[in-house]
Amino acid sequence: MSEPLLYGPLKIWNATRTSSAAGTYKPECRKLETGLFASRRYDGISYPIEQFWRDAREGKLANVVFVDPNYTDRAEDMGTSNDYHPWDNLLVAEGFLAKVHDALKNGPQWDRMVFVLNFDEHGGFFDHLPLPIVRTTPSSPAQGPHPNLKRLGFRVPAIAMGPFAPRKIETAGP
Repeated sequence: MSEPLLYGPLKIWNATRTSSAAGTYKPECRKLETGLFASRRYDGISYPIEQFWRDAREGKLANVVFVDPNYTDRAEDMGTSNDYHPWDNLLVAEGFLAKVHDALKNGPQWDRMVFVLNFDEHGGFFDHLPLPIVRTTPSSPAQGPHPNLKRLGFRVPAIAMGPFAPRKIETAGP
């Protein structure tokens, strides 16, 4: 029996969950409340955020690490979340990001790492121009209705930091 697409063999979580080379750190000693983690199959590589601060300080971070902000419903409702979702305080999100950056930069592994900040969603917070128009409209063999595919998809920013990252990379479009 094959796993559902969400748990496909090429997904990063499956590729890393059986390896001691990976870890994910989450706030409030919690496991994410999404369907992705409902199976509990990733509990073995999921740690409380407090463990991240220790591992970064002591040079014990795995080769691949994910750090999540606190975007739980409880934190959102109480106004204590530290992510970039709507209704949140972006200054708090920036503070959390700075704390993660500083923990990595001040740790003994900094000289051997690349820190990639990758936003997982769109939302238009960073898009200040309309998306480029597609020269030819894609067609679908299936019956409609179809989404409007006349513009290229949303842009999701990523920032590389660390001693191996170039000082500046810009791209004006696709």
